[in-house]
Amino acid sequence: MSYGLIPYDKKSRQFFKNRRRRIIIVIFLITIIAASGIFYVILKDNNNVLENSMQYTDEQLLTVVNIQSPLEPNYIPELADCKGFKVSTMASDSLEAMIDDAESQGMKVKIKSAYISYNEQEKLYDEVLKSFLSNTGYTQVRAEAAAQRIVPLAGHSEAQTGLLVELEFIDDRSRAYIERTCINYGFIQRYPENKTSLTRRDADNTIYRFVGADNAVKMRSYNMCLEEYNIYISEQKSQN
Repeated sequence: MSYGLIPYDKKSRQFFKNRRRRIIIVIFLITIIAASGIFYVILKDNNNVLENSMQYTDEQLLTVVNIQSPLEPNYIPELADCKGFKVSTMASDSLEAMIDDAESQGMKVKIKSAYISYNEQEKLYDEVLKSFLSNTGYTQVRAEAAAQRIVPLAGHSEAQTGLLVELEFIDDRSRAYIERTCINYGFIQRYPENKTSLTRRDADNTIYRFVGADNAVKMRSYNMCLEEYNIYISEQKSQN
């Protein structure tokens, strides 16, 4: 007589033991898959800068705009919003990542200006030119030359490409941080101190240009400004 007790069943006990083991394994696998998915999303976001840089050609990223190679008045790039400013879609994600990452490190960086249309550039140049002409020490020719070293003529500014941005730093520490890390996001300092004879623009450590991460790293390694790097790229292509 069993008195209501269930007889010991070794097979039944082993079945439930195996079932629990299978459930634990399934839960473990689901957890791994979910964690892998989260990790993939994070990794994908962190690699956006490099991926975005690689999907554009050098011709798009490395265009030099100046008096020798101006843009048409009707040239308008594909634009996206970044921190309240319009920038090229080629640079928008990278610029936002650079500023956000800087802020996460305690730096204060803001966009001061970005895309400027042909008509807006014309107005900016006229204002600077007038300020020089108001000085009796400047002739028309001398005033124009001086103005163009500060603000390019309409159609001669890379701001029209949407790839050029002027940044504002709260202190020298923030400025130095961006100067050091900008190449990781595909940006270079467009008008460095030691390249004015090539850029034909006064040095400015607040103006940055998007060229793509791969190009930016090479340009720093070779100590080249955009004008020099374009010549280097052309020579490399001609040798191949």
